[in-house]
Amino acid sequence: MFSLLHNKTVDALDEFILETLSFYTPMLKENLILKLDKYKLENFKDFSLEELDSRLKRLLKRGFLKKSGRGNDRLFLRILPSSLPWYKKLLNKYF
Repeated sequence: MFSLLHNKTVDALDEFILETLSFYTPMLKENLILKLDKYKLENFKDFSLEELDSRLKRLLKRGFLKKSGRGNDRLFLRILPSSLPWYKKLLNKYF
């Protein structure tokens, strides 16, 4: 497991998808598939389009992505998760 900002954790496949997405340019899912590094993709033998869809939905819920558009023309943009206040970080650390 990799640890990203603010104590939110993702696994290696999520990290691989996030590395491909841009902070500045929204991407269609088709463009994302074309930009995936084929050498790193060999590490994930069971990777499929259904798996990509479920991972994108999970990253949207966790706040790592933002989407725009409708239907098949949805654009995905990588964003930084919002910061937790200092007292919540302290509570999460000890409780």
